[in-house]
Amino acid sequence: MLLQVSSNGYLAFSPDAKPFQHPRNGTWPNKGFPSKPDPPLIAPYYAQVQLTPSTPHGSRNVGEVLWKIVSDSAELERFTETVRTSMVDADNFEATHAFLATWINVTCNGCFNENLEQYPRNTFQVAVVTDEIRTYALVTYTRLTWTGGSQTGGDAATGTGARYPPAQAFFNAGNATYGFHLPSSGTKDDQILRLPQLGGSDVDGRYVYEISDDVIKPGGCLKTSSNVIRLVLSPSFGDMFGGNVVEFTGPCFSPSDHITCTFNDVEVSATYINRLRAQCVVPNLTVRGQVQLTVSLNSGHKYSTTYTIANPGTLPRGVQLLNATAWGVYNPERLELTWDTTLLDPARDPSAKVNVELHGYREQTAKATWKVLKVLAKNIANTGHLSFSPQWHRCGIGESDCLDYEMGAVTVTRVEHEGEESRNPRRIWSKLISLGWYFYNAALNTYGNSWSRQKCVEWYKADRKNEAWQSELPACPCTLDQALADFGRWQADVACDMNTGSVCAFHVGAIHCVRSVQATSAGAGNQCCYRKDGMLMTTVDTFNGSTPDRSHAWGDRPYGTPPKVPALSHWIHDVVPFFYCCLWTGDSCHYYMEQRPTSDCKNYKPPKPAVVYGDPHLITLDGRLYTFNGKGEYLLLRDTQHNFQLQGRFGQTLPDVKATVIKSIAMREGALSDIIEVRINPPGSNWKRDLTILVNHEVKHFERKGERTQDFKGGVTVINNDPRRSSNITVYFECGIGVQATALEGLLNVVVMAPPSVKFQTQGLFGSWDDDASNDINGTSAVQIHNSSEQWRISEKSSLFTYGPRSYAFYQDLAFQPAAINFTAIPSRRPEVATLCGSNQQCAYDYVVTGDEAIARGTLAAARQYEILKERTKPVQACGILDIENSIKLVDNYLLGGRVTVTGCQPGYELSGNNVSFTCSLNGTGAAAWSPLPTLTCVIEQEVSNEAQIQYARTTATVLAVLLPTFFVFLVLGAGLTWWIHSRSRGVTKSRTPEDELAGGRQEGDGGEGHGMTAYHKENLYTLAEEDESYVFVNQAEIETLEKSNPNLNKSKESIGKSTHV
Repeated sequence: MLLQVSSNGYLAFSPDAKPFQHPRNGTWPNKGFPSKPDPPLIAPYYAQVQLTPSTPHGSRNVGEVLWKIVSDSAELERFTETVRTSMVDADNFEATHAFLATWINVTCNGCFNENLEQYPRNTFQVAVVTDEIRTYALVTYTRLTWTGGSQTGGDAATGTGARYPPAQAFFNAGNATYGFHLPSSGTKDDQILRLPQLGGSDVDGRYVYEISDDVIKPGGCLKTSSNVIRLVLSPSFGDMFGGNVVEFTGPCFSPSDHITCTFNDVEVSATYINRLRAQCVVPNLTVRGQVQLTVSLNSGHKYSTTYTIANPGTLPRGVQLLNATAWGVYNPERLELTWDTTLLDPARDPSAKVNVELHGYREQTAKATWKVLKVLAKNIANTGHLSFSPQWHRCGIGESDCLDYEMGAVTVTRVEHEGEESRNPRRIWSKLISLGWYFYNAALNTYGNSWSRQKCVEWYKADRKNEAWQSELPACPCTLDQALADFGRWQADVACDMNTGSVCAFHVGAIHCVRSVQATSAGAGNQCCYRKDGMLMTTVDTFNGSTPDRSHAWGDRPYGTPPKVPALSHWIHDVVPFFYCCLWTGDSCHYYMEQRPTSDCKNYKPPKPAVVYGDPHLITLDGRLYTFNGKGEYLLLRDTQHNFQLQGRFGQTLPDVKATVIKSIAMREGALSDIIEVRINPPGSNWKRDLTILVNHEVKHFERKGERTQDFKGGVTVINNDPRRSSNITVYFECGIGVQATALEGLLNVVVMAPPSVKFQTQGLFGSWDDDASNDINGTSAVQIHNSSEQWRISEKSSLFTYGPRSYAFYQDLAFQPAAINFTAIPSRRPEVATLCGSNQQCAYDYVVTGDEAIARGTLAAARQYEILKERTKPVQACGILDIENSIKLVDNYLLGGRVTVTGCQPGYELSGNNVSFTCSLNGTGAAAWSPLPTLTCVIEQEVSNEAQIQYARTTATVLAVLLPTFFVFLVLGAGLTWWIHSRSRGVTKSRTPEDELAGGRQEGDGGEGHGMTAYHKENLYTLAEEDESYVFVNQAEIETLEKSNPNLNKSKESIGKSTHV
């Protein structure tokens, strides 16, 4: 790339940049592109400069332009210090290369004065510095007195008042894609002359910008008198639990300023760092998504921006709990944790102190509360490790709220000033945990040895009072293929995601789970898990099956209040009961599964796909395939029921090619939702991203882990499926529509998944979904299709697109005519096309029209992907879950042709009925039904018949008469032996009613002794971790060690029964 230094105040980074051609009344980016040049520029002062004035001064220079490549280490160090001081997130920057250009005492073209010394003059400079990863521009103004001479409408003597155009200061990305202007750039009131006094960075008049990305990030500060101050944050996202630091620049600060940060309506104090930067600690919140962050200075000036609160399950945790099994039981011998010390002390201060605390969470009606329950260690060195004995940190019997906090987290808090407690300290968190080990003594004191079972039954009885939420749950997709294709309504559960390799620890036998995207009106959500053959796993067959959630794991708008708090409400209503019923007792898990049964897939209806790809080819919701080459902006899909719109912008492939491609899409649902726009970046642009995402016409980034999934107003969620290149973006909406944009071989491919709820409600180029493909588009020839499609060209008023330097009219070309191709002649004339494309005419069309094999390959790949989606979204017939209570079954599947065989009953039950094998087949009405009709049941065993009972009573009376005297001798010994045998055996009990469980007394498998983790799978003992994070398996050696020390774990596989999960 050629770097040009122009006397007219700019650096050009393109071989096509030409000498200054100042467009009359022009601005940058150049609206005339592509007929007029629009090169990448860094323009510290873009104006008509004169170095050699006209007579009477002859050729005496007034000013000069100097440039150099900086290699001096001292100069590089000064650049490094300026960047670190001025920019957020630049503390590790170290300049290795720099280029410096300086314009000294230059005057304006069209300026004239008899006295050479009285010519208006400007002095300014730009330095471009990099560490080969990040690049910054440092623009410095020491003297500005003119904006333009007589040739631009300014005063020839003073150089002020320039109008067409006045001086500009800006960055230009080139090709009319993006521009960023400094304060007052291009204004006609000479306000740009204030740049030396407006602030900037470490000195007034110096402005620092990061230019590494496709969006310019300003640093430094502006004085409060400026009306263009913009907050810049680092990082731009944070933890819902709070405690992480966010730095910001924008206004200039002084040490005496009272600075506050307000996150929505929660205000916290901020800390002054230097003139350019301040920081605040994110408070504890109960919402996720976009919140408003407002910075206030001295209770006066306020500056606002948006800040992303990430879903708790998507962020790495600063505190790691070692031996996760121990943290999940109620009576561990020792607990251990580590933490990332740099998160609390980036400067690595050896004297830094921290507190380690246990925080508890509870929900009371509409109130969510966090509380510090115990200080596990106080004012200790920030070593990153702690081990402690939990019995010394249990809740005291006299403490009234011991049992109110059943779950929580461990935190490590930075001690800012020893002896002083900070209201909102810097803090890092562990994943969420159960607190059985904390309230263990209080539970024993309140409920006795059977405390865990009684807590389970209490929950069971309370939960049964409100089961209406289950009727609103969406039906699970019947197959894994359906679940993967239905991305508008279902998304991967990151704790069991085959695409990331996460271990399905609570769904043993599953390879993938999905969660319903939207919560129900009650705030509930569904979870569906699939085994290796792609079939749905159900709780009637295995406790590893799919379970719904009373509180959606991701929360529900407007969040904030129970039971809709992200992650936390789910723990209260769905995870904590699982501990009581399944992990801390041996035979009460059926209570939990009864209240969280798998949703049948019998009523599931798959979505319909529509696509646009290649040069460009469209397939409607009804399956009509046609090639469309309109040039302009069109309506792809409108859902009239939900007021959803998806618009597409089509432009020419190349200037000399008579074909178009889709270059960007814009979408929203309803008038109040945010607008999401996805653009394909130009080929050869060398940008970091293949796709650029704009939200409400501003570029947003989705690369870092906490920001890859972001929620926006109106129930819109954007997911970056490829954080490395941003080549695959999914957007889903409250109405259930999903849109996926993919960059493939330099082209934008778009897939829409429309749920059945929008059927008969759609319009646009994707057709009217009514199962009649013939009415989707009129005509068969290219001309007929083109003319028919014009009805879907959008107006300027209805457009959702961002135009930047261009206008709506720039993108419209009503006279454009595409090339006509004779497909039948292609195989004989172009054998290479036939070799690549085979019978795919869309691939052949793109190859012939563009001459680009890569584009043709992309079209072929997109066409095949559609066929896969089409196959995955085919409806399947199902008979529904065959639930024979307390039975043991061999299950093929519950779909048409599936077979279920009952092999027996659970211990304590026996089969009643003849037929034990059932097949899902079509009945006389053509509906799927079980054949034969299931009448089989499992009934409680009759231990003895009535006659046997009578004979038993007679025999017993005779024996007692003989042995009664001897009985008293062994009475005490026998009672003791009975107690010993009972305490050592842990067999599975027969089903008991809740009233039986609450009758009191010590029961089998309860939580009265040992460590408190019952074994569901001896080979796969697992521990509960936060729902949206990786889980931890305990290895065989650890299991054997636990069994030796814990009688509760000594169970045979046969007595275990079903396994379970949350």
